[in-house]
Amino acid sequence: MAFPCSGCGLCCHHVDRSEVTLPLDRGDGICRYLDCVSNRCRIYTNRPLFCRIDDSFPLFAEKMTLSEFYRVNADVCNWLQNEHSAPTSMRIKLSEK
Repeated sequence: MAFPCSGCGLCCHHVDRSEVTLPLDRGDGICRYLDCVSNRCRIYTNRPLFCRIDDSFPLFAEKMTLSEFYRVNADVCNWLQNEHSAPTSMRIKLSEK
């Protein structure tokens, strides 16, 4: 199972909202590695660990389950999408398995 990212890019447009991602801010809240034309990461295969939800889970495994970790991340994604009136089709939907 992998986190079902919808690729909206809103997390990359708001790196200034977290101390963890703040070093990626190019000065306007947008990640310095985001290609704003394609809305894709220019360093995707070498992006930081905290940008890779599945790979970063072991850092939180003692504090929460994978399902809880996915839920926290989905809640943040969906909150950003709601704040920016993104289409509901972009919302993160987690299976209840």
